Amino acid sequence: MSEVKALMACGEYSDIHWGKDQHMMFRKPLKQWETELPPNQFIRVHRQAIINLAFLDYVEKDRDGKLHVHLLEFKPVIPISQREAATFNRSLKQFQAR
Repeated sequence: MSEVKALMACGEYSDIHWGKDQHMMFRKPLKQWETELPPNQFIRVHRQAIINLAFLDYVEKDRDGKLHVHLLEFKPVIPISQREAATFNRSLKQFQAR
């Protein structure tokens, strides 16, 4: 699980991304993944995405004030929902403190 960069929701399936361009679909919802993954390393940033903080490249803020996550060697930009932004910021500070 340490190589997993992001888990993206696709209906009742999850698209798990690792490596440079490798991914695989699993029939498991993100809600179940969220309970099984270590909470100090994986965080839900959107209702359709869970990311691994170890692969975080940078976070950008657009002109509307919305946050977007860029992961290392991962092309899609992942939006951070406003609901999850506070949780994301707390988790990021704890992750950086380690």
